[in-house]
Amino acid sequence: MTHYILRHILISFFLLIILSMLAYSILVAMPGGPLAAYSEDPDVRPEDIEALKHQLGLDQPVLIQYLKWLGKFIRGDWGFSFSSKLPVLELVISRLMNTVYLMGSSMLVALLIAVPLGIISAVKQYSFFDYLATAVAFFGLSMPTFWLGLLFIILFAVNWPLFPAGGMATIGQPFSIVDRLHHLVLPCLTIAVVTAGIYLRYLRASMLDILHQNFMLVARSKGISEKRVIMTHGLKNAAIPFITIVTLQLPRLFTGAVVTEAIFAWPGMGRLFWDSALARDYPVLMGIIIISAVLVMFSNLSADLLYAVIDPRVRYR
Repeated sequence: MTHYILRHILISFFLLIILSMLAYSILVAMPGGPLAAYSEDPDVRPEDIEALKHQLGLDQPVLIQYLKWLGKFIRGDWGFSFSSKLPVLELVISRLMNTVYLMGSSMLVALLIAVPLGIISAVKQYSFFDYLATAVAFFGLSMPTFWLGLLFIILFAVNWPLFPAGGMATIGQPFSIVDRLHHLVLPCLTIAVVTAGIYLRYLRASMLDILHQNFMLVARSKGISEKRVIMTHGLKNAAIPFITIVTLQLPRLFTGAVVTEAIFAWPGMGRLFWDSALARDYPVLMGIIIISAVLVMFSNLSADLLYAVIDPRVRYR
């Protein structure tokens, strides 16, 4: 197991280097750039733009820019934002907990919806409840996030003003848990409805494959209660493909949902990525991209290790 983990980490390191090279090259090759706004301003002289390029290091070859960025990044210096002039690491940390708060709540709500519905839907296959749960799942899967978020705002913030239309807290008010939860409801539901549809379909399909296996019949023949058979023998074996889906969603806990955070003006990582992309803020974009890549690789490794925990037949060398 230790050998497998070390090999996985080593391969991931080389993949990160390749990914960072491709991402940096694509960002630099994009039209415009961080100084595009100054180029269109008639009051800014060309020599001022050249001075800014030299100050930011944008007048150097792309390879030199990348190597300098990589050297600083490995040492923990993520650079400074071109637009806000703040350290990238400081910007990321300031938004990280907001995103974890939103995405963690959304994932928890999605699991609370999908797990019981998926189990019952599989056990009562072709029943009215099964058709209803399938309809709910397909509704979540087919709804674009931006459309669902705008629908929630129109219904529950405009027509029936039950919840705020955006933001994380009421401006000018002291900290209040009730106020924070009040602002959390609509963005949390927007993400949870879509995510729950994915979880429900995967868990239902996985449970259906397990319920009619021979070992389930043997467990029932031993006189074990149906509830214990389903939860202990069925769910445990059906959880392996389900774990893959859930762990691959873990990076969203830290990188955020770009569209949802933009619609609800949520000050998280997704909103930061969106604003940085519009401003061509290379250092911030690279920081978020690398974080996302590290989390995806960590999620894959976590899924592999969880397989071995759930199923003792799984072994890694």
